[in-house]
Amino acid sequence: MDFIGQKILSETDLLKNDNPHFFKNFISNFNSIASWADIESCLNRPEIFNFELIDKDSNMKIDIPQANKTWVWDHPVQDKGFLFDKINHGHGLVIMNYASYSETTNKLVQTFEKLFDVNAALHVYCGLEGAGSFPIHDDYPVNFIIQIEGKTRWKVFHNRIS
Repeated sequence: MDFIGQKILSETDLLKNDNPHFFKNFISNFNSIASWADIESCLNRPEIFNFELIDKDSNMKIDIPQANKTWVWDHPVQDKGFLFDKINHGHGLVIMNYASYSETTNKLVQTFEKLFDVNAALHVYCGLEGAGSFPIHDDYPVNFIIQIEGKTRWKVFHNRIS
């Protein structure tokens, strides 16, 4: 996959500089990564994708009930009706294994893996206006956050565990 940010990443020594970086227009065609139609497609395939819900009031994870489905015999899947209901009521959604969604998302992850010699993952955080988000926390892995739609007020702290 070719994207504007690939040149920026290869020319920026991020391996030795763990300060936050902001790259405007990092991906030229962000709709090729995720759209609301893509999100809905994932939600309609709970046998393939894993989801997390974030409570809009407490910002804590919501347990998602599981059920056996007739077409998936070997394991229960997350209840998509419950997921749609919670999203429509303002809770946040995380799609955990989004790299497997399309050739484009898979190639994006492969690009990061080649540039940085890491095992990468791609997650989508989304929700309707005012949706829940995680409270202040540290992440062990380095994160690249790509804002596709809407506005988010980011406050990045010094990473104490990098």
